Amino acid sequence: MSEIILDDEGNEKTVYSQEEIDAQVQSTRDEYEKKLQEKDGHVADKLDQFKQAGKSAEKLHEEAMTAIAEAKSMAEEAKLSVQQAKDSELVTKRDFYIQTISGNDTDLTKRLEDAYAIINMPASNDKEIMERLQKAITLAGVSAPSATASLSFGGSSAPSASLNSEESRNAAHLAWKEEYGIKI
Repeated sequence: MSEIILDDEGNEKTVYSQEEIDAQVQSTRDEYEKKLQEKDGHVADKLDQFKQAGKSAEKLHEEAMTAIAEAKSMAEEAKLSVQQAKDSELVTKRDFYIQTISGNDTDLTKRLEDAYAIINMPASNDKEIMERLQKAITLAGVSAPSATASLSFGGSSAPSASLNSEESRNAAHLAWKEEYGIKI
């Protein structure tokens, strides 16, 4: 129990017993421990939130890196596909030009293809294919294309498949004879 006493100057002072002081100290200590636990809990919550945010950031980074890798892969595949399509187009054009020049002559086609393969020139567009094909024609021993070639390939020309005037008249005459059944 507390007591009221007078000090040397005559002022009243409250004096507490040791048990009351111990109880008050314990009460204050309990309050501080409670507040300390609340702050520890708050700090732990914030730390947990920070860790979760870090994990989320790592996960987002991994997802972004995966998406980037997929995009790069798709771009490479598309690039390869475009290159294959372009290569296929150039091969098709080359084959068409060779077939146009050689007609149904498989031996001439083979000679032109072999000569074309031997020549070390670029063939990345129509003009380059035709220049390379001109060299292949010469290498294969086919007569040079005439200045009045009847076939045009993107500004380039192939050897004329038309007959000269004398051969043309003879062919027309033979066709006429055949049409009327003349065997002379």
